Amino acid sequence: MKKQPKFKIGDWVEFEYEAKILTEEKIVGSGRLYKRMIVRKSVSKKIGQIVGAIYRFDGEVTPQSGSYDDYEPGYLQVNKSNLLWQVRIGYLNKPHEVFEEDLVFDNGIIRLNEARKLPWKYTKNHYHKNIDMFPRDAKGRFCK
Repeated sequence: MKKQPKFKIGDWVEFEYEAKILTEEKIVGSGRLYKRMIVRKSVSKKIGQIVGAIYRFDGEVTPQSGSYDDYEPGYLQVNKSNLLWQVRIGYLNKPHEVFEEDLVFDNGIIRLNEARKLPWKYTKNHYHKNIDMFPRDAKGRFCK
């Protein structure tokens, strides 16, 4: 029997960690080998809506080698696959990829109001009205 997922698309969840892909380089003989890993990165507590899922793979990457005549394409030798949930905190925001064990159902106000929709990203008017909220560098430019 197929395993049922713990979450469904549209569920509201909160999370404090997200998944990031890291690559380490190591020299093997006369060539290079890259180790690709998926690690947890701590972020401030966020609440969002699940919009999808994706598999990401761990393993060793062998880069391309050779030239036109004796070309060998690079490839990934997969050791493990990880299911990551995609969680958005706003319509225009990029989805955060989160491990299933780092997600918790949001039991706050959102559960009471099932019809709640994702917020839009801040508009230009919001930035103009609240200009002191956003940090600037020494030259007066907005910092990221």
